[in-house]
Amino acid sequence: MENQSYPPKLKAILQEAFKGVGVLCTEQNKGIILKQAIEKRDFIITEFEASPKPKPETHKFKALMHDGEFVDYQLLEVGIKKLQTPFIYPESTTMESLVDFAKNGLRFYSPESLSAFIENLEKCELVEVELTIKTK
Repeated sequence: MENQSYPPKLKAILQEAFKGVGVLCTEQNKGIILKQAIEKRDFIITEFEASPKPKPETHKFKALMHDGEFVDYQLLEVGIKKLQTPFIYPESTTMESLVDFAKNGLRFYSPESLSAFIENLEKCELVEVELTIKTK
């Protein structure tokens, strides 16, 4: 086991499995112990390699974009402001639901600001994005 390079998790499993094996070994039984150890090692490695590996999880969302760049929804009443990272919406979000949310949001001080918001929103598009969570 010392001369081989094993992944850290497998190495820990093998070390735990063989803890104290040397104590049981005598001159009379060392051949049997060695044979059993090799069989046990091979079985553990086979089981480890056959165990299912975690798969990355992918989730679908939507993001607001204009000319290939992410847009700040909060600032649409003053213009189309670009973002470095997207603000993601549920996959079921539509342009109509964003307009309805804005109309019911009571955040506009005047009909003109709501109008500017909707005008800028109509220049944008909702695109599908995927978020992948990688597991170790």
